[in-house]
Amino acid sequence: ANQENTRTKRKHSHEVKDKLTEEVVRLREVWADSQEQEAMWETKFNEMQAVSTHHQQEIVRIQAASEKGRLSHANVVKELQEEIRILNQDIEELSAGSDRTPS
Repeated sequence: ANQENTRTKRKHSHEVKDKLTEEVVRLREVWADSQEQEAMWETKFNEMQAVSTHHQQEIVRIQAASEKGRLSHANVVKELQEEIRILNQDIEELSAGSDRTPS
């Protein structure tokens, strides 16, 4: 009877060990899956960050081009105003000169 009891305990112990081993294997698979998921999300996050960085660089480039265009436009306007001032001066001098010519 004592031998039978020991055999039953051993059988039960093996069953528990097998169940625990199965559970460990299952948990390792779950862990591996979660690691894969994490790596995938990290890759996606990095891709999104790269796109975002690229967009930010594009925005900065466009703003710089826009500012350059604005300054260039302002310079053109200044140059034209200066040319108009010179032309007006010439016109005044010419009309002043024509006033002095004897008739």
